[in-house]
Amino acid sequence: MKKKRLLIATLILVAIGLVMVYSSSHIWAEAKFNDSFYYIKRQALFAVVGLVGVFCAYILTIKKSNENIQEVRETWCFMKLKEMKL
Repeated sequence: MKKKRLLIATLILVAIGLVMVYSSSHIWAEAKFNDSFYYIKRQALFAVVGLVGVFCAYILTIKKSNENIQEVRETWCFMKLKEMKL
């Protein structure tokens, strides 16, 4: 549940940021590039790349955590077996 809230909060902040970029730069972009969405397109691209990076880091962290948990279980079992033999 907390992960969903964090994801929703992140997406809302990204959306607010995109609106702010558009509202502050659309006139300048229209005058300079003849495309009022020039800066928001760039910002959206970087936002997507950043969100993909966060997702990949999240997946790798879960994968690494699962490996560590398995290693701890194996070590604990080995120690218990060793104690039983003594």
